[in-house]
Amino acid sequence: MKVKGKIISSTAIIITIFALWLYGLLCFTNELPNKMPNSPKEKLDAIVVLTGGSNRIDEGFNLLDKHLANKLFISGVYKTTDTKQLLNRWRKEEPHNLDCCIVLDFEAKNTIENVEETKEWLAKENYKSIYLVTSNYHMPRALLEFRKRLTNIKIHPYPIIPKTVNMNNWWQNNKNLIIISKEYTKYIIVKTLNLINLKG
Repeated sequence: MKVKGKIISSTAIIITIFALWLYGLLCFTNELPNKMPNSPKEKLDAIVVLTGGSNRIDEGFNLLDKHLANKLFISGVYKTTDTKQLLNRWRKEEPHNLDCCIVLDFEAKNTIENVEETKEWLAKENYKSIYLVTSNYHMPRALLEFRKRLTNIKIHPYPIIPKTVNMNNWWQNNKNLIIISKEYTKYIIVKTLNLINLKG
């Protein structure tokens, strides 16, 4: 009977944890923007684009074209669709217009490395304000990481609506479901660790 009781208790705990996780996931997705932000007016020092999703690089270029920053820093450039997109856009522009204003980071492979590479570059440039460009579902976690490590930098989030992820019916597509669920899980892990560090 004791073994059966332990099994029932364990099952109840698992179900409760899953229910809380699912509720949090729904709250997380409901708070994500489902349309592109209005074009900003304020000029900042730099635009920082985190690669890994559709539209991010193009939107970074668009902000630069509008003279909303002095330079565009693209972090995490490696062999992905983003790189091809970047190179195609690069070829359309006059080389001298890009060489002065665009910096590529080939080192970062994840969000924490994005932050570290960005931090190092901002320090070299003595920049104090950025537009942060990434996908809407990635933005909450990216902001946690950036604000934790770049405490002296003004960060203006610019969340992109990816073409490949339908936020209105994300749960009806297995690929979208996996992407959003993984991102939410990473987000709550980072947020929990931040809270623990603050209390410590």
